[in-house]
Amino acid sequence: MKKVKGFFPLFFFYIFLFGVADSLRGIIIPETIAEYGINYTLSSLIFTLSGLGYLLGNLFSGLLFHRFGERRIVVFSLFFTSAAVLCVFLTKEFYFLIIALFFYGYFASTVFAATNQLVHEISTNKASALNFLHLFYAFGAMAAPQYSLLIMGRYEGYRPLFLLPALAFLLLIPFYSAAFRHASAVPDDNSRMAGRAGIASLLIFYVAAFFYVGTEIGISGWVYNYALKGLKLGEASAGLLLTLFFLSLLLGRLTAGIISKKVRPGVCMIAGHILGTSVFIWGLFIGPVYLIPISAFFYGGVYPTLISMYNGLLGKSRKPVGIIFAAGAAGSMTLIPVIGYINDRADLFYGMMINGIISIICLVFLLLSAQIYSHYLNKQVKMNKM
Repeated sequence: MKKVKGFFPLFFFYIFLFGVADSLRGIIIPETIAEYGINYTLSSLIFTLSGLGYLLGNLFSGLLFHRFGERRIVVFSLFFTSAAVLCVFLTKEFYFLIIALFFYGYFASTVFAATNQLVHEISTNKASALNFLHLFYAFGAMAAPQYSLLIMGRYEGYRPLFLLPALAFLLLIPFYSAAFRHASAVPDDNSRMAGRAGIASLLIFYVAAFFYVGTEIGISGWVYNYALKGLKLGEASAGLLLTLFFLSLLLGRLTAGIISKKVRPGVCMIAGHILGTSVFIWGLFIGPVYLIPISAFFYGGVYPTLISMYNGLLGKSRKPVGIIFAAGAAGSMTLIPVIGYINDRADLFYGMMINGIISIICLVFLLLSAQIYSHYLNKQVKMNKM
């Protein structure tokens, strides 16, 4: 186990790269609209196709891990993640671009699911560990706008943005191979729940993930364009709002990782989501506008905590490990085009308003998820006393 924990910085670096690449999808939308002469609805295919890749990659990752072994699938997926990002750098056709992003989504999400599962398995405080892991996603996404300003200030177009991430994904392959080779020798943690949660209980978690990720990606994916086109702010100011969103998300996950060591995970998750929703709606309807990205501070701990509770319900079962990530990908894949459609037909304000509505719906399913987890945790405590 100590050998595997020695690879934690590499896991953090992968999640950082994942955050950078995810954030770049939103940043390149104005560039693709200008270059290809497309509208918001068509440009949202950048999110839709990569989101479909996330969905399928996460959906099948558990089955592939079970059938072929995690190490083999992770190495294979890292190689093709790098290849897909390199294709984004090379292609000059919009439809090839979104196909490359589909394959990026598929393979990157497979590695993402494996990384989350491994960190969860070998960590003592699981909710805290996943909050710190996902913190690096926010760190990468926060760095992306400044990275894009630097690269696009020196080179023409958006394509050079993807060269360094492609090389970085490739360089991670030998290290991930070594990490998962050592992980195969780590004994099972028999203290975890026995995985007796029924499909109805797990479905509640899937729906909660669907609405939560849809909200988070809906805000982060469109806040830059909302600031640029809807509020008529400059590129630097719009980029700062996006940076503020991911800085807030980063600090929120850091805070949640600390608090979750002392407070029940369900309480942290629900309180954070209520505050996040309230701050977002206040910033959108009343202002000031910077409250919209600051809402991410309160949202920060919601998703990692939900994933931790879900993994606790699974016990030793590995086949459904990626399904909750697939549900989240389905949320972003569904909501982003809806916002794009509304932006074309009405106004960017109404597109952003959809996020508040979805966040309120999400709260209902987060409450149910927390109740289900508490029920099975109490059940496990009783079983251990027998």
